[in-house]
Amino acid sequence: MSQYRPADNGPGAEAVPEGLWTKCRQCGNMLYQPEVRDDLYVCRHCGHHSRLTARQRVGITADQGSFRERDAAMRTSDPLNFPGYAEKLRDDEVKGGLRDAMIWGECAIDGIPVSLAVMDFSFRGGSMGAVVGEKFVRAAEHAIEARAPLLVFACSGGARMQEGIVSLLQMAKTTAAVGLMERGGVPFIVVYTDPLTAGVFASFASVADITIAEQQSLVGFAGPRVIERAFNIKLPAVGARPPTGVAAPGGRCGVSRWLDFDRRLREVDEDIQKLERLLAAPSISEERRAQVRAQIAKIRLREEQIAREVFSHLTAWDNVLLARHADRPYTLDYIGAIFDDFVELHGDRRFGDDPAVVAGLGALEGRTVAVVGHQKGRDVKERQFRNFGSARPEGYRKAGRVMRLAERLGYPVVTFIDTPAAESRLEAEERGIANAIAENMLLMSSLATPIVAVIIGEGGSGGAIGIAVADHVMMLEHAIYSVIPPESCAVILEAFGRDPKRGPEAAEALRLSAQRTLDLGAVDDVIPEPPGGAHRDPARAARRVKRAIVEAIQRLVDVPTEALAAARYAKLRNLRHYEE
Repeated sequence: MSQYRPADNGPGAEAVPEGLWTKCRQCGNMLYQPEVRDDLYVCRHCGHHSRLTARQRVGITADQGSFRERDAAMRTSDPLNFPGYAEKLRDDEVKGGLRDAMIWGECAIDGIPVSLAVMDFSFRGGSMGAVVGEKFVRAAEHAIEARAPLLVFACSGGARMQEGIVSLLQMAKTTAAVGLMERGGVPFIVVYTDPLTAGVFASFASVADITIAEQQSLVGFAGPRVIERAFNIKLPAVGARPPTGVAAPGGRCGVSRWLDFDRRLREVDEDIQKLERLLAAPSISEERRAQVRAQIAKIRLREEQIAREVFSHLTAWDNVLLARHADRPYTLDYIGAIFDDFVELHGDRRFGDDPAVVAGLGALEGRTVAVVGHQKGRDVKERQFRNFGSARPEGYRKAGRVMRLAERLGYPVVTFIDTPAAESRLEAEERGIANAIAENMLLMSSLATPIVAVIIGEGGSGGAIGIAVADHVMMLEHAIYSVIPPESCAVILEAFGRDPKRGPEAAEALRLSAQRTLDLGAVDDVIPEPPGGAHRDPARAARRVKRAIVEAIQRLVDVPTEALAAARYAKLRNLRHYEE
């Protein structure tokens, strides 16, 4: 249907239609505007629901004159200073009169006091950044204080790429607020409106007490445009049978063994390999053997100096390539080097086992801990078996099962994050991938045992944060943590001409490196890697990771469990990348 403009008599007023007739976008029938208004913008011929603005939604939901908006002046602080973002925000504000994609306030519905939050797709596609996350949390906290239900009308394209990791953490922040409502005995109702996808669907919208969906609303973990561009397929029209057997996006979980910026190190490695072959020759004399060993030691010293020199000037894209390096240690490598007597546990007790997630119990310096992590796989066969580290719903549910076991037995939890993204194909949608991620975040936000998370490679989107809500979150020096892979960001946003070749520019704009993520307050610590990266000395990298985990657990084990959960929430709550 055509757009409507709100009347000029205050927030929550009914929409006033422009013109007397409009055509239904679904069935094509002509509709008389006064009847459209009386029918609450639902076509009386086919039942199609018009896509409404937030203020239109308030106008037909709240009792007349009862809505009192809160925090109307709140704006994002543009935490990444993302190219072109400030201009886009101003454009949307001028067009729609909103300062972000959600309004919230208190109202009455049929005389019942309600905390009401409404999303607006016309503002940046209803995407969730710092402002939407903060407004949702304030609406939830008000509901708890007022002992009133929280009602949310959700429509969204997902987490907001232009706010990078800040937007990704809103998934955890809003889901943690849902946990507060659960414990406070406050009802939480979400209405799914068209469209509802990605980060919003995989967070607070999937863990409500009651969910209601408008007829024919598009709802899913990954939006159509993301799927079509990531998987290089054309999706059918709504209602048609979706495609099956689609290949994984890109099919890559590791990049070439040698990168352009470390070719000098490759030359040094080749020199060392030649000398080591000479050293292994049976005919070499002891005197010559000693000389060769001295040469190797000298070259290794030079190798470390070169590594420090080269790696002190890495770009964001260089870090992306390092995080995906084919020889980089994976979760099972760290488990083998750090934990004793590890016993892997399998299955989610609902559907099956997911090899993309490893979970089990092990000993860390005599203390039993639960360990959960993504596993990518080394060769082609194992990568396919592990689904390139992209976890399915049963992987997250298996992780949650093991974490609940740890809570019951009083064991700390350690998670290793290394995934390009969660699985988003048809089978994952059918088995509830968004709900599985949201349920894990909800669980981890209040788990009554210490949680330590380490991002060891790729911390990709909802796939990463599904096991990354923790008391202490660390990143390896050359790991990355991002709301979206940079190539996908470049394909989707006009700022990069929708050109995947501009992934390096997107990587810089997303500020996804460990140090920049730390600067934004999204992680607590960065673990230095050996010169040249963890893949050049996995044993030393594992020792550093072990030491960091041990120190973090020692700080946390004596903290009362209630204080742990409260501190987790406070840490998320204090991500204040907005202006009031």
